[in-house]
Amino acid sequence: MVKQGSYALLLAMCFMSVACAANGPATMSGNKSGPVVTKSCGSSEVTLQCSADSVDCTKTTLTLKTKDGKSVALDKPKGMSSYTGVGLACSMAKDNTPYFVVQYGELPIGCEFCEWFHLYTEDGKLLTHSDPVILTDASLPEAHQQYPNNKEYRALSKKLGLGRPKMQFIP
Repeated sequence: MVKQGSYALLLAMCFMSVACAANGPATMSGNKSGPVVTKSCGSSEVTLQCSADSVDCTKTTLTLKTKDGKSVALDKPKGMSSYTGVGLACSMAKDNTPYFVVQYGELPIGCEFCEWFHLYTEDGKLLTHSDPVILTDASLPEAHQQYPNNKEYRALSKKLGLGRPKMQFIP
């Protein structure tokens, strides 16, 4: 029996599961700790999950499960202490090495301005940071002078030949 108020969440999660399934092998579910996105990449798997104490899903946790079954919490990149994981992807380098891509931002609604991308190896090593978090370019129009610092991500992504990741977002 579905409790009143739970039906909308159940319906939204069902819709998101169908919509996101078209973008690659990720699983999405809800449990007592909140909505979950799980993505396999190489011989590992990362789970992005809403924190149990976050009714509106304003905080998430990232957990890596290695091929030998060990679970490890992934570190946040420098500069991301005020932000949380909102999306997850697996991207293959031109040499076929798999990398996890985690998009950081704000929940529950997010914003266009605050999208940061970070790379992790399949064993959970963090490869990029966003410090400072915001960059400024006075030569741009006033409304666009500040933007998220994705310099390390863009440079390493280009060097590795990763291409554009197909993100799966937390519902």
